[in-house]
Amino acid sequence: MDLPGYEFRAPVEDDLDAVADVLIVDEPDEAGQTLDAHLVRNQWNRAGFDLNTDAWVAVDGTGTIVGYGQGMPD
Repeated sequence: MDLPGYEFRAPVEDDLDAVADVLIVDEPDEAGQTLDAHLVRNQWNRAGFDLNTDAWVAVDGTGTIVGYGQGMPD
C-alpha cells in the first residue's frame, strides 16, 4: 500500500508503548479488557505470533506511530 507521507513497517519491541497509546485512543474497551502495553505484550508473546510478519505499524513523516494492525489465524 502506498500512502503518501506514511510508511508501513514491522513493529519492534521499543514500539510497545506507542502502539498501546494508539490502541487506547482508537479502541473502546468493549470486551472488558484494559487496552494497555501489557495487553499488547501478551499478544506479541502468543505462541505462533511473529512480530516481523504478523503486525504492522504506520508511521508519519516524523516517525510517530499513528496506526497499528496485526493478524494471525485463531
